[in-house]
Amino acid sequence: FLPAGSGTGMAAITMTDTNIEIAVEDELMQDQAVPSYLVDIQSTEGIVTLTGRVNTLLAKERARAIAETVKGVRSVVNRIEVTPEIEKTDMEIQTDVVDALFADPVTESFEIDVSVNDNVVTLEGKVDSYLEKKAAEKVAKSIGGVTEVKNLVTYDYKTSRSDAELASEIKTTLQWDTLVDDALVQVSVKN
Repeated sequence: FLPAGSGTGMAAITMTDTNIEIAVEDELMQDQAVPSYLVDIQSTEGIVTLTGRVNTLLAKERARAIAETVKGVRSVVNRIEVTPEIEKTDMEIQTDVVDALFADPVTESFEIDVSVNDNVVTLEGKVDSYLEKKAAEKVAKSIGGVTEVKNLVTYDYKTSRSDAELASEIKTTLQWDTLVDDALVQVSVKN
């Protein structure tokens, strides 16, 4: 599509607040983890405010992450409330988190202690990597009734890795990330 008199260049779409709101709404509708019909979107000068209610902490955080990927979004204010469909006691939440950790193929072998106080889940224990720590947190956030997760899980790599090996792995990861222009990022690792 070339507008009349534009020469050889493409017309740039101006990302107005209305365009940003529509784009965020479209992205949320395409994601099954977020009930988009429960989320209201407002943009003011590229600052997107999300409001509404969802039933899991994971859905709230996913909505923010999706909105941040939309072109023209400068910042996201996440005011979505986590309201479980069914009220649960702390003991019920603890049981659900423990069961979910055991049922998840990634976290089933982790030895993680779970405690719950006022719908706030605390995870403690030791795993082999940061990714395993984050996986356990994600599982806990997916449970209805959880309003916050305190991830006190520690990790310790069993093998020592050189700075060059870590830098290479980070560069490779950035190359595959569609949200990052890896050519603009310099990576250095020390100790």
